[in-house]
Amino acid sequence: MSLSNTAKEMLWIGSWNDLDEILSANNSLMLVAPDWSEMSLDDAQGTIQDHAYESQKVQFCRTYYRGKPALRLTFFDRD
Repeated sequence: MSLSNTAKEMLWIGSWNDLDEILSANNSLMLVAPDWSEMSLDDAQGTIQDHAYESQKVQFCRTYYRGKPALRLTFFDRD
C-alpha cells in the first residue's frame, strides 16, 4: 500500500526521532545497514528517508557487530 507524501514524511521524521532517542540513551552503538555494513548517522538517516518514500518502515534491532554493541536497521512494508 502506498502512503501519501505527507504520511511518508511523517514516517521518516518519526523514525529519525526514534533513532535519535535510541542513540541518546546509548551513543556508543554502531549503526549497521540491512546488509551488515557499517553506516554513519547521516547514511542511516538517508536510508530511513529513502525507504519511507517507498512506504517502508524501519525496525531497529539491537545486536553485536564485530564484537561491539550495534543497532541494525531493517525495513518492511507498511500494510
